[in-house]
Amino acid sequence: MIIEKIKINNFKSHKNTEIEFKEGLTAIIGDNGSGKTSIFEAMVYALFGPNVVGGYDRIVTIGKRHVRVELTFRVRGNRVKVVREYENGRGGAYLYINNSLYARGVNEVNNKIKEILGVDQDIFLNSIYIKQGEIAKLINNLRNSERLKIIGKLLGIEDFETCYEKMKEVINEYNNRLREIEGELKSKILLENDLEKNKKILEEKYREKLKLKEKLEKLEEEFKVIDEKYREYLDRKEKFMNLTNKLELRKKELKILNEKLERLERDFEEFNKYENLLKENESSYYEYINIEKEINDLEKERNELEGKYKEYNSLLGKKEILERNIEKLKNEIKENLEDIKERLNYYENEINKLERIRSYIMELESLEKELNEIENQEIIRNKYKIYFDEYIKLSNELEELKNKQIEYYKLLEKKNSLIRQRNELIEEIEKLERKIGNIEELKRKLEKIEEVKKILEELNEKKNKLNEKLGELNNEIKRLKKMLDELKNVKGKCPLCKSEISEEKKAELIRINEMEIKSKKNEKECIEKELMDIDNKIKNLRNIIKEEPRVIEELKRHEILEKEIVRKKELIKELEKEINSIDLDKYIINNKPIDIIINEKKKRLEEIESFYNSYRLAEEFLKNKNKEELIKKINELRKEVGNRRLDDVEIEIKNLMKQRDIFKEKLSKYNQLLSLKEELKKICNNLKILKLDFDRYNEVINKLKIYREKERELREGYNKYSIAKDRIDKFKNVYGDKDKIIDEIEETKKRINEIVDKINYIKNRLDEINYSEEEFRKIENERNDKEEKLNSLKIRLVEIERDIDNLENNIKQIEERLNKLKEKEAEREKLLRFIDYLKRVRDIYSRGGFQRYLRKKFIPIIRNNLNKAFSEFELPYSFVDITDNFDIIVKSPNGDLTIENLSGGSR
Repeated sequence: MIIEKIKINNFKSHKNTEIEFKEGLTAIIGDNGSGKTSIFEAMVYALFGPNVVGGYDRIVTIGKRHVRVELTFRVRGNRVKVVREYENGRGGAYLYINNSLYARGVNEVNNKIKEILGVDQDIFLNSIYIKQGEIAKLINNLRNSERLKIIGKLLGIEDFETCYEKMKEVINEYNNRLREIEGELKSKILLENDLEKNKKILEEKYREKLKLKEKLEKLEEEFKVIDEKYREYLDRKEKFMNLTNKLELRKKELKILNEKLERLERDFEEFNKYENLLKENESSYYEYINIEKEINDLEKERNELEGKYKEYNSLLGKKEILERNIEKLKNEIKENLEDIKERLNYYENEINKLERIRSYIMELESLEKELNEIENQEIIRNKYKIYFDEYIKLSNELEELKNKQIEYYKLLEKKNSLIRQRNELIEEIEKLERKIGNIEELKRKLEKIEEVKKILEELNEKKNKLNEKLGELNNEIKRLKKMLDELKNVKGKCPLCKSEISEEKKAELIRINEMEIKSKKNEKECIEKELMDIDNKIKNLRNIIKEEPRVIEELKRHEILEKEIVRKKELIKELEKEINSIDLDKYIINNKPIDIIINEKKKRLEEIESFYNSYRLAEEFLKNKNKEELIKKINELRKEVGNRRLDDVEIEIKNLMKQRDIFKEKLSKYNQLLSLKEELKKICNNLKILKLDFDRYNEVINKLKIYREKERELREGYNKYSIAKDRIDKFKNVYGDKDKIIDEIEETKKRINEIVDKINYIKNRLDEINYSEEEFRKIENERNDKEEKLNSLKIRLVEIERDIDNLENNIKQIEERLNKLKEKEAEREKLLRFIDYLKRVRDIYSRGGFQRYLRKKFIPIIRNNLNKAFSEFELPYSFVDITDNFDIIVKSPNGDLTIENLSGGSR
């Protein structure tokens, strides 16, 4: 990393500082407090952000609100520029590589800086950058382990330490696998014991199976004999049971026929009984029907007359009530109709006069109130006239200002919109620049791909030559092998020249031939190995070449993006021009913005608004009022009213209305009396009309009583006849006539005799079969016992065969598992060898191994560079030495010195 330039704005004491650094050592000289240290702190801030230098509060120049630092440096052939800034509580960061935006935002820039420098901020601050007063920290204050760790990172040795630690994890993984395998191998002895045990049990099962088969054959013969005897008895039982069932069926049939005969004889007796009842009650039945018809006719007539009968009784009741009410009203009304009407008119006229006077009094009070209000409103109008005029003037001015304000806001919105568009375009350009990335790097990639193509051609050519050589070697080896086989098989003569050859000579030729074959094979292996390396290289190179279309496409995309950036920058210029053309200063009046002036006028309007409203209300109230006419009307009404008071008039009206209501009530009662008399007359006329229907209704009721008495006397004979007739009809529906019942009785008796004969025949057949249930049960039990034993033996045989199958499967599985365990044993041996190999490799990467070797290699280089820099300063020391732990020893005329023995400046 070589620093080229730094620009500092508002960083501590530096308001605007720019420094360019030449190649070689640079010394910055100045008085105390002149800002020497601040320059280096600004560099640290640019690289790692504000937290490293104590936050923004410590770095922003007093009285300023923003800070900006640009640091430019070269690293690995690239020019890097990092920009950090802070304004109004927001920090920003940008990273450019070869003038192209590479990263944006604090976190992204921090990560990219770490990648570019290869160190984080802790290593940078502890080793590369030394603050004032902390130069001895790296050398003196750190523990050996911390110093070795930091210098290891700087020298790249820490990668070997990482490998050392990572390989421990790998070895642990293989050790875990080894422990798993050893755990599985512990079960081998148990499996071998199980295998032996299962084989013994299998042998026993085979012997048991043989014995069971012998028992089974003997029992099957015995079962065959008893089964034949059982089947014979079963046939006899079947015949016996068939005849027994038939006998039961015949007995049931006989029982049914006997029940039928009983029912027929009983029905015949009932038929005769109901025929006699029919003859005895025939006259009563028909007389009852005639009387029932008469009763129905009378009931119908009674229903027709019942409404008029009820109406007659209701009118009689109403007549009595009306007569009582008429008599009562006559007693209550003593005056005649003319006197009542005359007194009622008098009271109505007097009430009307008083109500008119009352309305005059109320109108007079209202007009007097209105007059007072007019006088009050005239006072208010005169008082607030000046505020009304001011309000009107301010309103007009405010309207004009509001129109200007609208124009101002439109222009402001337009300007803000243009600024937003400009900012959006800037952001889009930054995004596009980030997308473009490093175009130079892409070009270098394309050049590299072209070089790779040439290398690939050379490798392919070399591969073809090696393949040709490999073919020649294979042919040569075959030829030598064939010659060797001929030498081994030949006796006495050389296979090539056919001359005589001794055994010693033959052995010598065989040895030479074998050595030559071995040499050719070694050469072949070298070529094959070289071919393999070439194939791997070709594969890797082809992977690189695959990137060519993507790189070309990326370059084309970058060209398009660059054109788009140029176009957007032109748009930004146009927007800037338009933004600058918008003049908002003309909307500032008397050094005040238009908003403030509007607010001031609004405030004044609010202050006088209540006075303005009072004036308007007073003016509106007085607009249609005529004070003179109002005074004239008040004087007229005072003449009409005189000295009368409203309360006195109200009392007079109330007393008169009470008298008027009394006579109104009397008039109402008189009218009611006339109405009742008219209603009584109508009721009397209706009673005369309904009298005939009333008398006929009473006559019908008396006849109904006589007929119902006679109906009750005839009902018993009627019921007996009806029951007898119903039963005879049912018998006829079932049997037809009486003769058919007699025929069916005779037929049933004949059928009963036939069934009795059949029952006797079945009984004789049962005696001939000679079946014994007890004997059958005995034979059946003996057969079942044999069958059960036979089935038991068969089940046991199946179980043994299943056990044999299971044992054979178990033996097979155990043997398979043992074979797998043999494979595990082989894997265990391989793992042990591989773990041992990994441990030896890990030891090489340890601090005492290759790391120590590298430190020893680096110490002389560091020592030489340190002494070279040290010689630039005129100090009374001859040489600086560095130990294996990177402790520093200074050689002086007074002997060896440590860092602690040196002064602050020398340190």
